[in-house]
Amino acid sequence: MARKNLINVEIGTGVYNIVELQDLIPQYGEHKTSLDDMDKVCKKENTRIKELMKFYQKDSMESEGWKVSYSVSERTSMNEDKLLEILKEDWISRNGSIECPYIKTKEYVDMDLLEDALYKDEVPKDVILKMKTCEESKQVETLRISKMKEADK
Repeated sequence: MARKNLINVEIGTGVYNIVELQDLIPQYGEHKTSLDDMDKVCKKENTRIKELMKFYQKDSMESEGWKVSYSVSERTSMNEDKLLEILKEDWISRNGSIECPYIKTKEYVDMDLLEDALYKDEVPKDVILKMKTCEESKQVETLRISKMKEADK
């Protein structure tokens, strides 16, 4: 029985080589380790630059051909546990039933259905006011860096 040549295998238009695979694995391992190490360094530098930009109240700065911009934005989300309580209480008081269509078996708020109900004015204003207490905000700091073009220097 003849053995197949496992060094170079041609399939369609591709050539597959086991030696290449054996060479690539340690090379990839080294590169991935370097990348992970550099990622840790970059994260520390990013955090420190944000701290300094915030301290000096700067939103952009240039240095040696590089420009960074710093911004703070706010993200809002809902506290779902609190929202579930409010919606259940309202639904039971208005309909006498426990089964609220916005609340699913796993007990989460179906935001699409709730949004639709809000647009159709199916949720009382006092409940909407209570729902506002479920909003949670957090500040998100963003740092962007770009290489400056020669004309901008």
